This record gives sequence, structure tokens and C-alpha cells, in this order.
Amino acid sequence: MDHFEDGARLLAPLRDVDPDLRSGVDVTRAVKTGRRRRRSRLVVAAVGVVAVLGLSALVAPGLVSGLRENPPATGLADPTLFDMRSFPLQVGTAGGYKPLMYSVMRVKASVSLVRTDGRPGTGEVSMYPRTRFQPDPAAAGFPAAQPPIEGRRVFWMPGEATPTLVMEYGTDRWVQVTIEDDQPDLRNRVYHVAESVAFTSADVQLPFTISPTEAGLPSNLLEIQNTVPLSPPETSVVKLSFEPLGRTPQVTITATPQAPSITTNEVINGHAAAVSPGEIILRDVEGYSFKLHVDTPLEDFGADRLKALAATIDLVPGGWTNAPVR
Repeated sequence: MDHFEDGARLLAPLRDVDPDLRSGVDVTRAVKTGRRRRRSRLVVAAVGVVAVLGLSALVAPGLVSGLRENPPATGLADPTLFDMRSFPLQVGTAGGYKPLMYSVMRVKASVSLVRTDGRPGTGEVSMYPRTRFQPDPAAAGFPAAQPPIEGRRVFWMPGEATPTLVMEYGTDRWVQVTIEDDQPDLRNRVYHVAESVAFTSADVQLPFTISPTEAGLPSNLLEIQNTVPLSPPETSVVKLSFEPLGRTPQVTITATPQAPSITTNEVINGHAAAVSPGEIILRDVEGYSFKLHVDTPLEDFGADRLKALAATIDLVPGGWTNAPVR
């Protein structure tokens, strides 16, 4: 199995529903759906990336570049949108779990967790705008508030199959912490993970830019993912959607600092490439390999469009960027 096959397991989107800004999707329901199907994917990820996991007990500014205080999002013109140039929260190692991957979308920011001992057991810390996720602590049957964390209100979500804690942040955000595992005292572990959450931002770090506009393909930036450690990440992912084309095709671009042993069959913008239906791998772009994968039916996107998009990939000279789409 080559590193891209491993990466596909590691970097498969850690949700089953991508909230669309215009869809009115029920994020609370989507969260529940994602949790039911997340466990098997993250177990594989826990095995595949042990070598790149390395945060200390609490995230410190020295571990992440661009770390800064992230005040509550009050008074914003549109509080439903996250700034996709940074991750708005950090999670430490606590309760026997540690961060695996950071992800930011416009309506959700999340950190996936794995056990520190490498055994099966996964979790997620997610932040939502209040306009998209609104637990109602005043509702009948909602458990009483737990001891506050750093002065923030904390509640257990009722009716959940696994312990799920929600924590209020400012007036515009809710944070949700959940763990799926068979370890004892899961509630205590979830609470300790919540205690490790730091509301500081860290810049997204991507070694490349891409230009759908140059390829004649207007797009929306859906999601950015970085593996731990964040500075620099071992693997980076950018996910784009192409609204005007058919049934909204999506393309995932994965960058990894190694060249796989693959057979190439074309040359794209001077780089040897393995081209197959719905997928292109640029084998070696100055030490990086890039995989472009169409996440929706290929007929909605087309091989020529994918090649045109791949031809616009450029490495950032001598550094990183938090704005991958140019």
C-alpha cells in the first residue's frame, strides 16, 4: 500500500455532512450522523500516523506558529463564518487522548482525537457558531450545569449514546466535546479534554497555492486540514467545490512531502503525473507529491478540468501560506 492509500484513510473528511452556507442544513443532526460513522475511519488513522503525533500536555505558543489570543466572536458582521485562514481553537493532550488533525470550514472548526496509547478509541472537539448549533440548556430534560471551566458554562447533552459535553464560549459560539471508546469513566475523560481547550488561533499552514480561476473553474473553498504537529504539518488538505458544474462536484487536494513510487503516464505543467479517472497524482513537485481527487461523479467535472486545475499548483517559495486559493 503506498503512502497515498494510507493518506486517503487518514485524511478522509472527518464528517459525513459538509454544511453548505445556503442549504440550511441541521448541523446538530449532522453532528450526530457523523459521530455514528466516524469511529472506523479514525481507528485506521490512529494506526497510520503515530509517527507524526507529538503535542505536549497542553498546547503552548512555542509549538504553533502564529498563535494568538482568539476573543469571543461578538459583534461580527456575520458570526456564522469562521476565518478559514486560521484554526480558532487548540486542544491539548488530556484524558488519555491527543489531537490528530485540525480542520476549519466556514461553519465548523474541529479537532479529531485519538488515544495516546495508540489503541482504538476516538473523539472530536468541534466549535460552531450559535446560529448553526443551539443547545437549549433551559429545555426540559436538559441536565443541570456542570462545574464551569474557566468561568464558561458547561452542560452534558441529553439523549446521546456517548458522553457529549457542550461548553459556551462568548455569546456566539458553542464547543462540543465527544469521545467514542470503551474505556471507563468516559465522562471524566471528556471533561478533562474540555479543560484542555485553549481559545487561541493558529495560522493554517499550506506549502502550495492553487488557482481555479486560472483554470477557468470558479470555486468555493470548503475546508482546510492540517495534521499534527501544526508547525509545520506533515500533510495538508484543501477541499474545493465547484457550484456551477453539474451536481456541485468537489475536489480534494492533498499535499505530502514525499514522492510515491508510482507509474506515471502523463506530464502536467512539467511534472510527471499518474492520471486515472477522477484522480491525478503529481509525483514530485520539488519534493512534494500532490493528489487531486474528485469526490463526486467524474462526469460532473471531467478529466480535462482536473488536469487544468492540477496545472495551476505552485509551491510557496521557501515557506507557507494560509491563503491557498489565488
